[in-house]
Amino acid sequence: MLFNKKGISILILFCLCIKSLLKEVQSDEKLLFVLEHFRHGARGAYKSFNYNTWRDILNEEWKGAGELTPIGMRQHYLLGTSIRNKYKNFISNEFDPNEIFVISSDVNRTLISAYSNLLGIFHNNNANINNKGFINNNNYSDIINDYLLNEKEQLQYMFPIHIYKGEDLRYQLYRTEICPGFQKFIDKIAESEGMKQILKDVFEKTNNNFGRYLEKYIDQKIIDNKDYNGYFKVIKTICDTFIADYFDNRKIDDISKTGINLEEFNEHCLNVSLITAYYSYYGNPVEKSVEFGISPTFRDIFDYMDKRIELDKKNIPDKIIPSSPKFVIISGHDVSLAAFDLFFENKFNIKFERADYANNQIFELWKKDGKYYFRYLINLETKGEFEYYDFKEKVLKDLYTDEEIKKICLEENY
Repeated sequence: MLFNKKGISILILFCLCIKSLLKEVQSDEKLLFVLEHFRHGARGAYKSFNYNTWRDILNEEWKGAGELTPIGMRQHYLLGTSIRNKYKNFISNEFDPNEIFVISSDVNRTLISAYSNLLGIFHNNNANINNKGFINNNNYSDIINDYLLNEKEQLQYMFPIHIYKGEDLRYQLYRTEICPGFQKFIDKIAESEGMKQILKDVFEKTNNNFGRYLEKYIDQKIIDNKDYNGYFKVIKTICDTFIADYFDNRKIDDISKTGINLEEFNEHCLNVSLITAYYSYYGNPVEKSVEFGISPTFRDIFDYMDKRIELDKKNIPDKIIPSSPKFVIISGHDVSLAAFDLFFENKFNIKFERADYANNQIFELWKKDGKYYFRYLINLETKGEFEYYDFKEKVLKDLYTDEEIKKICLEENY
């Protein structure tokens, strides 16, 4: 025999000790804070919406311009259940306004997305639903109906959502009606050689692949004169409308009857939307408008995290107090996510994924082996981890102060 009874007992004891030590090492990693930043779910068309006919440029009828659709609500409900499954040991089973702080732009689709997301987090909070693959694609399966709430149930779940206003000069700095000074960034980008080449490529690719189907929408003078800017203004409106229609599983007869391959056109339009939300605002390669756009949010993230670190150093890392939430949710738009996507790609070489409907970014604060770490996730997948104080120092060097932002927005001398 290789081992006698005594030897076996010692071996078992040794294995138990190793198991205990491994468990102790693993338990030393502790999550302290989470901020989730997401885009609203699928919506109706709005850039070409006609309030006289209640139809868009492709002749599809909607109940309102840019409103969140039932599919958009389902997306965020499912995203919420994914958040529940991921953070079930971090957040409470019942909503606590001191533990979770929710903020949204003052737009119906972002507000309803936030509500739908919270319903997913706190309704059926023990459900282990496999949502991957539905949230960010055109899968209209009815299996998720098993997890939807009826009207009576919905009234049992009411969540406080805070609205950030434009006059606060925060979070929506890319909106020139709120921050007129941002137009200077946009003008500079529009005149760059990189942007001119992008628009030229869109013109040529659209014409080569889909031009004959779009003759009724594109003025021939624009095509003949190779007016790339004018062409892009039209095609981005058509594409934005088409994506809304296509995602809502509409037949879009006005285009499909011409023989156009809808899947190919949808992919093309998604790339046009990438240009619209990313490069038109932030440049290719990126301009300082990226740092401008993320500055207020990143400063808030660091403030939240620093407060949770203070509590941890006092040995009360799980304490719930109103001034220091454990979990923050920001319900925003593709343009607000785009600034972070481009910043992390440019600064930390993290490849982004286009911010389609219901895409999210997550910023986590961890403590491991006595040190604090910042973790960045896209659609619930970890993309990068950094030592917190080193990361914070590097990022703060690139950010605008609140005073600088105010001067730029108000077009004061700076």
